[in-house]
Amino acid sequence: MLVLTLIDRIVKVFKKDFQLLSNYERTHPHFFWYLGIDAIISVAIIIGGYSFYTNMTTDRHALKHVGADVMTSQEVVEHASKFNVLAYWLGSMNGYEYTLNHTESDVADIFYWREGSYSHSSKQFLYEIKTYRNQQAWDSRAHNFKATTNIQTIHVDEDLTIRINPTSMRGVIATFVSKPEIVALAYPVPQKLQDMIKNVEGLRPVQ
Repeated sequence: MLVLTLIDRIVKVFKKDFQLLSNYERTHPHFFWYLGIDAIISVAIIIGGYSFYTNMTTDRHALKHVGADVMTSQEVVEHASKFNVLAYWLGSMNGYEYTLNHTESDVADIFYWREGSYSHSSKQFLYEIKTYRNQQAWDSRAHNFKATTNIQTIHVDEDLTIRINPTSMRGVIATFVSKPEIVALAYPVPQKLQDMIKNVEGLRPVQ
């Protein structure tokens, strides 16, 4: 397409200019030099446009890779597999769509959105589930939990321990004895402890 555009541009330059210019102008010693400059400018414009289009396409492609686009549950599974993303979730839910963000290699973030409600500033998500690959990944990030003294630790079973803030009840941190991952669940509104524990027990890797 670009090649055809360039050829068409050059043909028009020669054809139109030869028709409009007088014989004196066409035989001027600098005439072909002017045409050459025109052709070079045309090429530069086309190449510049192509470069801009390519960059925009690349940016959109990259955005999709970090989960800026809403996905179906099947697309989440395919995406995690393709890019080897370690992310925990609660599986597919009717009436919801998802975003999967993994801009950092050791942290992945999944949001559950009601269909059609996705927005970076919206509070209409059901869950945010953030997976830290290991303790080091957790320790290297800033967390509100670190600055909070009112934290309660609960041993759910011999493998699972959770931490909650009884004051807010809008988040729960899960750690496991048998695996290094740390998973944080956040909610837009306060939750009951029983529901938090049920959610944590239902966590599993995307696969």
